[in-house]
Amino acid sequence: PFSDILHSTDTRRVEQLSAMLESAKIVSKFKVPFVLCSGALSPRDMRSQSDLLSFGRILGFSDPQIKSALSGNIVEKL
Repeated sequence: PFSDILHSTDTRRVEQLSAMLESAKIVSKFKVPFVLCSGALSPRDMRSQSDLLSFGRILGFSDPQIKSALSGNIVEKL
């Protein structure tokens, strides 16, 4: 979740982002459904849909992929 990056510092943040980028490549390569979430543990950790949309773009996903990942459809299917 995004909160991993939000709460990490320096080197750990770089490691977290790198791991997420690698995961995003695998998800895209194999066309696996995914969920993009804030992982908020408190109200201060909450992020808007546009923030998560921007983060999804950084990870290399298209807008339709991101909107599907944010919509909750995948969670309902599982």
